[in-house]
Amino acid sequence: MQLSQVLTLAFAATALGKVYNDNTPIPASVERLSTGKTVEATDLGPAVGAVSAKLRAKALLQARAFAIYMCEHSNFGGSCITINGINSGVCYNLNGIWNDVVSSTDTYGHTCTVFQHQGCTGDQSTVNGAVNWGYMNDKISSYRCY
Repeated sequence: MQLSQVLTLAFAATALGKVYNDNTPIPASVERLSTGKTVEATDLGPAVGAVSAKLRAKALLQARAFAIYMCEHSNFGGSCITINGINSGVCYNLNGIWNDVVSSTDTYGHTCTVFQHQGCTGDQSTVNGAVNWGYMNDKISSYRCY
Protein backbone atom coordinates (compact mmCIF):
# COMPACT_ATOMS: atom_id res chain seq x y z
CA MET A 1 0.00 0.00 0.00
CA GLN A 2 1.36 3.43 -0.92
CA LEU A 3 1.90 6.14 1.66
CA SER A 4 -0.80 8.31 0.09
CA GLN A 5 -3.35 5.49 0.51
CA VAL A 6 -2.34 4.98 4.15
CA LEU A 7 -2.66 8.70 4.86
CA THR A 8 -6.05 8.84 3.13
CA LEU A 9 -7.35 5.93 5.20
CA ALA A 10 -5.98 7.43 8.42
CA PHE A 11 -7.60 10.78 7.66
CA ALA A 12 -10.93 9.14 6.81
CA ALA A 13 -10.97 7.24 10.12
CA THR A 14 -10.19 10.43 12.03
CA ALA A 15 -12.81 12.49 10.19
CA LEU A 16 -15.58 9.99 10.93
CA GLY A 17 -15.07 10.13 14.69
CA LYS A 18 -16.53 7.75 17.24
CA VAL A 19 -20.19 6.98 17.69
CA TYR A 20 -21.60 7.32 21.22
CA ASN A 21 -24.94 5.97 22.41
CA ASP A 22 -24.80 6.77 26.12
CA ASN A 23 -27.67 9.24 26.25
CA THR A 24 -30.35 9.15 28.95
CA PRO A 25 -34.04 9.41 28.01
CA ILE A 26 -35.88 12.29 29.67
CA PRO A 27 -39.19 11.21 31.26
CA ALA A 28 -42.34 12.73 29.77
CA SER A 29 -43.13 14.16 33.21
CA VAL A 30 -40.21 16.62 32.95
CA GLU A 31 -41.62 20.03 32.01
CA ARG A 32 -40.21 22.22 29.28
CA LEU A 33 -39.68 25.90 29.92
CA SER A 34 -42.20 28.06 28.11
CA THR A 35 -39.79 31.01 28.13
CA GLY A 36 -37.41 29.53 25.56
CA LYS A 37 -36.42 31.49 22.49
CA THR A 38 -37.46 30.44 18.96
CA VAL A 39 -35.15 30.85 15.97
CA GLU A 40 -34.77 29.53 12.44
CA ALA A 41 -32.12 26.85 11.92
CA THR A 42 -30.06 29.11 9.67
CA ASP A 43 -30.03 31.88 12.32
CA LEU A 44 -27.53 29.82 14.35
CA GLY A 45 -25.26 29.02 11.43
CA PRO A 46 -25.37 28.26 7.74
CA ALA A 47 -26.54 24.97 6.33
CA VAL A 48 -23.47 22.97 5.33
CA GLY A 49 -22.86 20.73 2.34
CA ALA A 50 -25.06 19.60 -0.47
CA VAL A 51 -27.99 17.24 -0.17
CA SER A 52 -28.22 14.53 -2.80
CA ALA A 53 -31.05 14.73 -5.32
CA LYS A 54 -32.40 11.40 -4.06
CA LEU A 55 -32.44 12.58 -0.44
CA ARG A 56 -33.94 15.93 -1.40
CA ALA A 57 -36.74 14.21 -3.33
CA LYS A 58 -37.42 11.92 -0.38
CA ALA A 59 -37.45 14.88 2.00
CA LEU A 60 -39.89 16.78 -0.21
CA LEU A 61 -42.23 13.82 -0.42
CA GLN A 62 -42.06 12.65 3.20
CA ALA A 63 -41.23 15.63 5.37
CA ARG A 64 -41.64 19.35 5.74
CA ALA A 65 -39.37 21.60 7.70
CA PHE A 66 -39.64 20.79 11.40
CA ALA A 67 -38.34 21.92 14.79
CA ILE A 68 -36.21 20.57 17.63
CA TYR A 69 -35.74 21.83 21.19
CA MET A 70 -32.31 22.28 22.86
CA CYS A 71 -31.35 23.36 26.38
CA GLU A 72 -28.08 24.24 28.06
CA HIS A 73 -28.66 21.96 31.09
CA SER A 74 -30.03 18.46 31.61
CA ASN A 75 -33.78 17.84 31.92
CA PHE A 76 -34.51 20.97 29.85
CA GLY A 77 -32.93 23.30 32.41
CA GLY A 78 -31.23 26.63 31.88
CA SER A 79 -31.67 28.59 28.67
CA CYS A 80 -33.59 26.74 25.96
CA ILE A 81 -34.21 27.30 22.29
CA THR A 82 -36.65 25.95 19.72
CA ILE A 83 -35.00 25.66 16.34
CA ASN A 84 -37.52 25.89 13.47
CA GLY A 85 -37.03 25.38 9.75
CA ILE A 86 -34.89 22.26 9.92
CA ASN A 87 -34.84 20.46 6.58
CA SER A 88 -34.32 16.71 6.52
CA GLY A 89 -30.77 15.61 5.71
CA VAL A 90 -29.21 19.07 5.91
CA CYS A 91 -26.23 19.71 8.21
CA TYR A 92 -26.58 22.78 10.43
CA ASN A 93 -23.83 24.35 12.53
CA LEU A 94 -24.45 25.72 16.01
CA ASN A 95 -22.57 29.01 16.14
CA GLY A 96 -22.31 31.64 18.84
CA ILE A 97 -23.55 30.99 22.35
CA TRP A 98 -25.13 27.62 21.46
CA ASN A 99 -21.89 25.99 20.31
CA ASP A 100 -20.66 23.41 22.86
CA VAL A 101 -23.33 24.14 25.51
CA VAL A 102 -26.29 21.82 24.75
CA SER A 103 -27.05 19.22 27.45
CA SER A 104 -30.61 18.12 26.62
CA THR A 105 -32.64 17.89 23.42
CA ASP A 106 -36.10 16.91 22.22
CA THR A 107 -36.26 15.94 18.56
CA TYR A 108 -40.06 15.66 18.61
CA GLY A 109 -39.96 12.23 17.00
CA HIS A 110 -37.34 13.00 14.37
CA THR A 111 -34.03 11.15 14.25
CA CYS A 112 -31.13 13.54 14.73
CA THR A 113 -27.39 13.02 14.78
CA VAL A 114 -25.27 15.57 16.63
CA PHE A 115 -21.58 16.07 15.93
CA GLN A 116 -18.62 17.32 17.94
CA HIS A 117 -17.33 19.60 15.18
CA GLN A 118 -18.72 22.05 12.64
CA GLY A 119 -19.76 20.61 9.28
CA CYS A 120 -21.21 17.41 10.82
CA THR A 121 -17.80 15.87 11.52
CA GLY A 122 -16.08 14.27 14.49
CA ASP A 123 -17.61 12.22 17.29
CA GLN A 124 -21.35 11.74 17.01
CA SER A 125 -24.50 10.43 18.64
CA THR A 126 -27.93 9.73 17.14
CA VAL A 127 -31.24 10.02 19.02
CA ASN A 128 -34.97 10.11 18.50
CA GLY A 129 -36.96 11.86 21.22
CA ALA A 130 -36.10 13.63 24.45
CA VAL A 131 -32.62 12.95 25.89
CA ASN A 132 -29.93 14.18 28.21
CA TRP A 133 -26.66 13.91 26.32
CA GLY A 134 -23.99 11.54 27.63
CA TYR A 135 -20.56 11.89 26.06
CA MET A 136 -21.77 14.65 23.71
CA ASN A 137 -22.88 16.87 26.62
CA ASP A 138 -21.47 20.38 26.03
CA LYS A 139 -19.69 19.18 22.85
CA ILE A 140 -22.33 19.65 20.14
CA SER A 141 -21.26 21.93 17.28
CA SER A 142 -23.49 20.71 14.43
CA TYR A 143 -26.44 18.42 13.74
CA ARG A 144 -28.38 16.66 10.98
CA CYS A 145 -31.97 15.43 11.34
CA TYR A 146 -34.27 13.22 9.26
